[in-house]
Amino acid sequence: MSAVSVITPTIEDGLLLVDKPQGWTSMDVNRWLKRLLHIKRIGHLGTLDPIATGVLPVFLGRATRLIPYFEGANKEYMVDISFGVESDTWDADGEVVRSGDVSVHREDVVQALEKLRGVQELLAPPFSAKKINGKRFYDLAREGKKVPDRMISIEIFDIRLEHYESNPPRAGVYVSCSKGTYTRSIAHTLGKALGCGAIQSGLRRISAGAFHVDRSFNMEKIEVALEEGRAFDVVIPFGEILQLPSVVIPDGQVIRARSGGMVSARTEGPCQPYERVKIFSENGDMVAIGLSLPGGKVKPERIL
Repeated sequence: MSAVSVITPTIEDGLLLVDKPQGWTSMDVNRWLKRLLHIKRIGHLGTLDPIATGVLPVFLGRATRLIPYFEGANKEYMVDISFGVESDTWDADGEVVRSGDVSVHREDVVQALEKLRGVQELLAPPFSAKKINGKRFYDLAREGKKVPDRMISIEIFDIRLEHYESNPPRAGVYVSCSKGTYTRSIAHTLGKALGCGAIQSGLRRISAGAFHVDRSFNMEKIEVALEEGRAFDVVIPFGEILQLPSVVIPDGQVIRARSGGMVSARTEGPCQPYERVKIFSENGDMVAIGLSLPGGKVKPERIL
């Protein structure tokens, strides 16, 4: 049996893919899990607004140190857009500032969406976490102060109309985009392009990088699994979160590795020089993430 195969995972160090319910903030989910699991270190990948549902990757314990490897991840969404209405937040949670009966043709929506493909400069929503002089936009907006225009550079890899209703005009839009994309900005830009105004009336995140909503669990299923002692029906073990080649170092070199020193290692499968790898001790503990080097060496870059 290989050294990596004898890992005994713990709940405290792992990953939960939560299907976030509507009405909860991402921090609400973190606080709920802290109470449920009685652990202190928890962090999520990619904040979701209360209006949104979908996959929210939540890292537990030592797994929080892996978050930087996922922060640049692309995202996929299903965005519900309502035409003929505008709000101060650019979504259905805000105060309506304009509304009226409008006629929007499906073909016009399709053409406007096509123009949003590729690298874009979009206006950031006034209620957002962007900062100016150390103050977040949403704090300025709540104080009734003018929020400056701030363009954000993003990339939309794919965008297409999935369904459309004409009365009242509403669209379901699939979006594949880079980190930092505000889907509210997409809805707002689309409304301006069509000359009728639009808001984001619903949002579901399909994926955050490699983490897909099909592998996520709603909060009730998570709670039941934990109460019944089936934690690893819902928790991805620490050593399985990053999909990288694995190497094993002698237990006598663990201290040196934890200090960032170069150590000898044996591979657990195909591994190329200068490839990023997971570094395990002989007893199956994941010690660090590092780079494989020629001559059977490995250099830790992030101690876990």
